[in-house]
Amino acid sequence: MNKKFFVMGIALVATITLTGCGKSLVEKKIEKNIQKEIGKDFNVDVDGDGDTIKIVGEDGSVVQGGENVQLPKDFPKDVYIIDGELLAVVENLGMVGYNVAINTDKVTEDIDEEYQDKITKDGWTIDSNMNVPGMLMINAKKGNRTLTIAATPNEDEDGKNVVSVTVVKN
Repeated sequence: MNKKFFVMGIALVATITLTGCGKSLVEKKIEKNIQKEIGKDFNVDVDGDGDTIKIVGEDGSVVQGGENVQLPKDFPKDVYIIDGELLAVVENLGMVGYNVAINTDKVTEDIDEEYQDKITKDGWTIDSNMNVPGMLMINAKKGNRTLTIAATPNEDEDGKNVVSVTVVKN
């Protein structure tokens, strides 16, 4: 599973870096590299402006990254997504569920308070909460699903935090 995330990350970086080299060439190269490393077929699509990449696996896994990322239509309505810029969405990659990365200008204390309020109102039970300088992690459960919210400083943008929201079926 870690190998999949590593290869997908490399693919996202490579596409964003190489979009000036011709989109179809980049897409084919990424598809070939992913297939070589993982042993499965993936379809890679780069949008017309080269700002967004979408990788779809033969197993139904989907990875989106770039400037025009959108939540899937079937994303759970009871999972709160904080205001900010969607950086990436991973769907069913090594798990049954989603991982969403959001860039926000909110500080960890506000992120913590906002998520605790929103997820408990949506029926989630918080199992653990850790908020220390430089890192926030909240774990919650609802039925047969687990929700993890993590926030860390965005090393590329001062004053911003990257919030990772992961929801999986147990």
